[in-house]
Formats: sequence, structure tokens, C-alpha cells
Amino acid sequence: MNYEKAAQSIWTHGRLLERRIFEYVFQGGSPNNVLSSLKAYQNEDGGFGHALEPDLQAPGSQPHYMEFALRTLYDCNIKNEELAQKACKYIAKHADLEKGIPTIFPSSAQYPRAEHWQNSFATEPSFSRLTGLIGLLKWQGIV
Repeated sequence: MNYEKAAQSIWTHGRLLERRIFEYVFQGGSPNNVLSSLKAYQNEDGGFGHALEPDLQAPGSQPHYMEFALRTLYDCNIKNEELAQKACKYIAKHADLEKGIPTIFPSSAQYPRAEHWQNSFATEPSFSRLTGLIGLLKWQGIV
């Protein structure tokens, strides 16, 4: 796929977040536009929701959405202390130091989601998920 076709696909099918990332990475756009688009998905509890990752339509905060948000910042080489501090508080509230943190919470089952989220492993706490989140927060300079 060439650049023009990729760009057309983003402008035709992408959400505002994907468009802002595209502008930032390929067209010299502002990192603040990426941040403001991402923050629109951040809930009062510091987590992220509202189908940030479209395969799960839950409005409430989910650890998977948190990883998606932090990974987006990492991939774009954007650091933001305010967002990361809120994320850290959310993770601290929901992580179990003996078990980890689940990918998604059982409460997400009441919302539309892709077939691959219909398994019990997604709601089981995982150290792999927790260490990934901690690593992304460390990159942000928080931990």
C-alpha cells in the first residue's frame, strides 16, 4: 500500500485519534492534538474507556484500554505527566501485587465486544499485563 492509499484510508475510516496520530507522525502535526484526542477517552478514575480499543465497546475504564493509551503515547514518543499520574493512580487502585491485573473486567461483558474477548482468560489477573503497564509508566517517567 502506498502513502496516498494509506492516508485516504485514515481520512475515510479512522477515528479522530487515528487521524491525529497520522498527522503527528507523517505530517508534522502537534503532539497536543494526539494528547487531547486520547484524553477524551480518559475517565474520572484516571483509566480509559469508551471503546478506546474498538473491539470492546465498554464505556468504563479497562486495563486493556490503559495499555492501549500508554502504548499510543510510547509509539508516538509523547510524554505527559498529568495523564501518566492519573494512569498510575488507576493501576495502583486495581492491581493486585500477588496476582497482577486482568486485561478486562467482568463488567465489560454487558457491552458489545469481539469474539476474542469472550474467554475467561481475559478477566483473570495477569502479571504480564501488570508489568507491561508498569513498563509503559516507567517510560513516562512516573515509576
